[in-house]
Amino acid sequence: MLRSPVVRFAIALFVLVLHAFSPRFADAQAVRGTVLGTITDKTGAVLPGVTVAVTNTETGVMQNTVSDAQGRYSVSDLLPGTYSVESSLTGFQKIIREGIRVVVGAQVPVDFSLGPSAVSETVTVSAAAPVVDTVSAALGTVVEQKQMAELPLVDRSYSRLIVLAPGANEVPPATAGGQFQQFFGRQPQYTVSGARPEGQVFLMDNTNVQNYWNRGSGSGQLGTTLGVDAIAEYQVLTNTYSAQFGGNGVAINAITKSGTNQFHGSLFEYYRNNKLDASNFFDQLLGRPDPTFNKNQFGVSQGGPLVKNKAFYFFNYEGLRQTLGTTQVITVPDANARAGVINGVRVGVSPVIAPVLALYPLPTRQSAAQAAQGVGQTDVTNSVAGHENYFVGRVDYTINSRTSLFGRYTGDVASVAEPNSGSPIPLWNSSDDTGNHYATVEVRNIVRPTLLSSLRFGVTRTQEAATRADLDNGLLTFFPGRLDGTVAAGSGIVGLGGNQVLPFTQRQTRYVMLAKIPSRDTQTVVSALIKQAKKLPDELYKSLTWDRGKELTDHKRFTMATNIAVYFCDPQSPWQRGSNENTNRLLRQYFPKGTDLSAHSQARLNYIARELNERPRMTLGYQSPAERFQACVASTG
Repeated sequence: MLRSPVVRFAIALFVLVLHAFSPRFADAQAVRGTVLGTITDKTGAVLPGVTVAVTNTETGVMQNTVSDAQGRYSVSDLLPGTYSVESSLTGFQKIIREGIRVVVGAQVPVDFSLGPSAVSETVTVSAAAPVVDTVSAALGTVVEQKQMAELPLVDRSYSRLIVLAPGANEVPPATAGGQFQQFFGRQPQYTVSGARPEGQVFLMDNTNVQNYWNRGSGSGQLGTTLGVDAIAEYQVLTNTYSAQFGGNGVAINAITKSGTNQFHGSLFEYYRNNKLDASNFFDQLLGRPDPTFNKNQFGVSQGGPLVKNKAFYFFNYEGLRQTLGTTQVITVPDANARAGVINGVRVGVSPVIAPVLALYPLPTRQSAAQAAQGVGQTDVTNSVAGHENYFVGRVDYTINSRTSLFGRYTGDVASVAEPNSGSPIPLWNSSDDTGNHYATVEVRNIVRPTLLSSLRFGVTRTQEAATRADLDNGLLTFFPGRLDGTVAAGSGIVGLGGNQVLPFTQRQTRYVMLAKIPSRDTQTVVSALIKQAKKLPDELYKSLTWDRGKELTDHKRFTMATNIAVYFCDPQSPWQRGSNENTNRLLRQYFPKGTDLSAHSQARLNYIARELNERPRMTLGYQSPAERFQACVASTG
C-alpha cells in the first residue's frame, strides 16, 4: 500500500492599528453596530454639548459621547443587542429611549428633541428603532440568532441562511468543485447576483476566516459551518457597501456571542439514522436496503459574567459524528466478457488485462442488450465516515469607561474517511483532514467623545491534509515509483483507479527562472526548457504544468530528456496552474508592454530573476522565493 501525504497550509497574520471614527463620517458602513442621531430643542434648533449615554441592557456596559456643534452624535462599535439611549443637558429634560435594537452592521438613528425644564425631569420612551435603514446606502440582509435557532437547518450550518439574502444562491457541488472537492473543500459555495463564488470576504469579529482557496468558511471536509449557538448575528452585504470590507461584490460579516450579566447556556443532541429517515425513492423502487446512515450532533454552550458589568465569558462546543452510506448503480463486465466472449464470439483476453477485469464485481442484473455487449449492472454501497469538533471561546472586559478589550478563539477540526475515492469500487480509499484555527484580540479606547481608536490582532490558519491508499499488488502502477493510474474501459463500464487529485503536495516557492530564446517555435522552447530544468535538483523533478499554447507541441521530447511529466491546463481553469500569482505582472515592472526583449541579454535576465527571487512576498509569509526554494531543497534530503 502506498500512502503519500498531501498538505495544504496557509497562515495569515495582520494587525489593524488606530482607526479613527468621527460623527462627520457616521454614514460609513459599521462592522458591528452604531447608534447615531441629532439633538434639537423644541424649536428645532440644534443643541451642542449634550451628553449621550448608550447602555447595553444585558451587560450594563455604557458608552458616552457628546453632541457636536451641529447637534450630532455617534456611538460606534456596539455589539448586537438591546440598548437604552439617554440624553441630558443642564436646563433641559433628560430623555431615555429604551428598547433600541442594534443588529450587526446597522446604523440606528435615535434623534432627541429636548424641552426646557427648571427642575430635574426624566422622560422615558419605550420605542423600537426604525425598521428601514435611512442612513446607509449598503444593501444587505441581517440573519439574527432567532432565525438560526428556529429555521430548519438540517446540518446546523448557519451559513445556509445566506440564501435568505435577495439574489443569493447556493452553488451545486458539481459546479463548486465536483470531483475536486477534496482539493477545494466541501464547504457550501454561494453566488450573489451572479458573482463568482471565489473572492468573497467572510468575516468573523472583523477577522477574515476564509479557507486556503478563498472559498467560504467552515470545515472543508464535512461541508458544515457549525456554531449556530456561537454566532450572535451575521450580515450579508450584497451591494454598495463600504470599501473597508473588501470582497468580490459580497461580504459576510458575522459577530460571535458575548456573555451577559446573567448566566445562560444550552445543552443539545440531535440524532438521525436510516431507520428514522425516509427511504430513498430509487432504493424503494428497486427493492434495495437502505444504506447505513448515522448522524449525531451534540454540544454545549454557556455564557455569563466574570465581573458584573465589566467582564464576561462565552464558550461553545459542538461535535459531529457521521456515517453516510450511498448506493450507486455501476456497469461492470459480465462472466462472458471476463472469459473473452463478446456477443457469442470468442475474442480472447490478454493475460495483462485479465487481473484488471477480476477487480470488478459480477453483475446482479442484465438486459438482453447488455448481455450482447458483455456487460451488466450491480449495486455498490459505500459508507463515508466523518467527525468534526468545533469550539469557540470569547472573553469581553471593560477596563474602564473609555477602554475595553475582547479576545476570541475558534477551532474547527474535521476528518473524513472515504472507501471509494476515485472509483465507486472501494479499493482506493482516502483520508481527508482539515484543521481551521482563528483568533482575534482587540483593544478599543475612546480618546475623546468624537475619536475612537482600536488595535486589533488577528490570526487565520487553515490546514488541509489528505492521503490515498493504492493496491498492494501494483496492478495499476503503470510507471515504476508512481501512484496507481486509472482504467477507462468504455461501453459505460465504470472506471478503476484512485482519485487523481490525490495525493497532492503543494510547495509554493514562487521561484522564477528566465531564459532567452530566439523564437517561439516548439523546438526552440523545448530545448530552452530542458536546459533550465537540468539546473534543478533531481529531487524536484516532478511535473510541469503548461498554461496553454503551441510552444510545447514537442512536449514528449522534454519528458524523454528530463523525466518530467507534462500537463496542460483545461480552459478557464487557473487553479490547475502551479502558482496563482501573476508572474507576468511582476515581469512588466522590468519589461513594459511592447518592450523589444531581444535587446536584453541572458545576463540581464539572470539579474532580474535573482532580484525577483530575493524579494520578500506576503504570500510566502514575507520570506523570499529563494529562501522558500532552499527550504524545499533541504526538505528533500
